[in-house]
Amino acid sequence: MRLAPALPLFALLVLSPACSGDTVADLVSATKTIGATGGSIELPGGVGLSIPAGALSGDVQVGAEVVSDLAGAGLEALPDYLAGTPAVSVALTPHGTTFDAPVTLALPLPAELAADPGNLVAMRLASPEATEWEPVGPIRFVDGKATLEITHFSVYTVVQAGTCPCWNGSNLRSFYAYGENLVQTGGWLRTLSHHQDDGTMMPGWSHDRLQVNYFPPGQGYSQGQLSAFSSESSSFSGYTCSARARSGYYDFLGGFPATGQITSDVLGNNVALLTKAEFLVCKALLLASETGPPAHEIGVAATGLPAGEALELAQGAETFTVPADDAVVFAPQVVAEGEAYAITIATQPASVTCTLDASAAGTMGSENVRVTATCAVPQEVCNGLDDDHDGATDEGFDVDEDGVTTCGPDGVAGNADDDCNDGDGRAYPGAAERCNGEDDDCDGAPLAGETSDGDSDGVPDACDAHPSDGCPRFDVAWVLEVKAATGGSCYVDAASADLPSPLDTELDRFTGAFVAYNADNWEAVGVGILGTDLFAIAGCYQDVATGYCTDNGRTLLPAGSEADQAMYDACGDVAQYACEL
Repeated sequence: MRLAPALPLFALLVLSPACSGDTVADLVSATKTIGATGGSIELPGGVGLSIPAGALSGDVQVGAEVVSDLAGAGLEALPDYLAGTPAVSVALTPHGTTFDAPVTLALPLPAELAADPGNLVAMRLASPEATEWEPVGPIRFVDGKATLEITHFSVYTVVQAGTCPCWNGSNLRSFYAYGENLVQTGGWLRTLSHHQDDGTMMPGWSHDRLQVNYFPPGQGYSQGQLSAFSSESSSFSGYTCSARARSGYYDFLGGFPATGQITSDVLGNNVALLTKAEFLVCKALLLASETGPPAHEIGVAATGLPAGEALELAQGAETFTVPADDAVVFAPQVVAEGEAYAITIATQPASVTCTLDASAAGTMGSENVRVTATCAVPQEVCNGLDDDHDGATDEGFDVDEDGVTTCGPDGVAGNADDDCNDGDGRAYPGAAERCNGEDDDCDGAPLAGETSDGDSDGVPDACDAHPSDGCPRFDVAWVLEVKAATGGSCYVDAASADLPSPLDTELDRFTGAFVAYNADNWEAVGVGILGTDLFAIAGCYQDVATGYCTDNGRTLLPAGSEADQAMYDACGDVAQYACEL
């Protein structure tokens, strides 16, 4: 980056003719220190300057000033071949600054020019003291603004160039739309281009030339192309506009001819000669024409962001912020039609999770892109993460509160460390395997023998102390029926002090299920001991002639309940197994 001596910024402060009462403080201007990491300046109304990283080698106080009156600012008047007054002008300081990488200058256009940019061109003064405006370009017209890639400061303006007889700015832009390389621009060249009658080049003749050719796909130079050719020499001049002009073949006339004068080149092609002004208009339009496809902006709006929070997004290496007010914020870079683009999430508030819709990435079409970022408090899922940002992890996935979730410590469901039965606090990986027909330790297999029942009493052989002897009075299903009744309970080897009335008056110990219907009607299924007597109890007790037991056809207790040791043991297996389920 190189700096030239600069005039003070106030030297370019000018007042709009309609606002002669304004003060310097009212003018549209800004300064900002920008360093090697890059930065930008934005002025009210849309003037913007974007300086990328690496364009400056150190800190520079960069200024931008809208110039509403060129003459009042002491600047050179625009060339007389330009039509009308400038659409917008801006002075950039320090004057003479040269950047190591192109910077982007955006200039807003009046609505009527933005709708049809036509013959707009960009002009530049190299310094406030310069006496010659030079056309620059290319220009891209994006959403009401003219954008330029520039490498030098000082003063820039956008203005109507008038009409070139060969082509105008719209022609050049439309040529490009047909495809890549359809507009060929030779630029300003120093070349030996004058030929003698025999076709050989005349020594020592040097000319500047400007040429544009449109070649439809698959066609060569001489096959129906639209072509314009202009040339200027210090010793003589010829300006031509031809349907089939070829570089190096034209007639030279002294001075500048009248508009519309027709002559022919050495090949016999008709040539319309241009005036000096027309020639300069053509030059300005060609330099200002687009050399790339149209570009468009990407706007992003966020929904669901908490008040006061913001979402930081990225476009390549650049980031930008979207606030929580549903306002559209534009990405820092426009994207040309046909080019790929991607907007990604850089950072988001801790309280929400944000997602971008499908338009956040793709290939730019012919219109601006609108991206929606949707933010919401996420639902907790079993994954080892705090999805809803409440400080807890995987809550709701350990219903039985045994300390193991359904996705286990690694947060991945379907692994061996998961709780295979979240409805049983005694079933989890590493738990003791019980004889209950269930996979208590979650290893994928119950105890051996848990799926067979040789004596058909409902107790799996692996859990049955007497697998060949079933209980003749009841089975597991009957015990479970009583256990499940309203008020039903299991008493397993309960001491007499723990037995409820009236069982405590009938038995010393009881193993089985018990339900009381009222103080005098109760039902028991199990085994008990009274002194030295053994009982295999399956029936009802009532102390009156009629009641629940007789009404339901149940065997009355304790009559017929006596059991021998073998029956007591087999029925005890059934009662204890059922009560542990």
